[in-house]
Amino acid sequence: VCMISEEKLAILTEFARLGGLDGFIHSKKKGGIQFPNKKKLIKEIAHALLYLHGRDVIHRDLKSGNVLLDGEGLD
Repeated sequence: VCMISEEKLAILTEFARLGGLDGFIHSKKKGGIQFPNKKKLIKEIAHALLYLHGRDVIHRDLKSGNVLLDGEGLD
């Protein structure tokens, strides 16, 4: 949900219990992220970008800290 007033912009999202992808990567540093999880993350990010681009939305700041994870389907 996006709300805009003359003074403020607020974007509300679902709770992402794992936080950003950057934090998830750093927390898994020693053991690394398992291949099935890497594959799932790449597929989900690509799907999200296709969804946005299909609606003429360009992200402009895609980086690991801006990818939020709810933890669904990750080991």
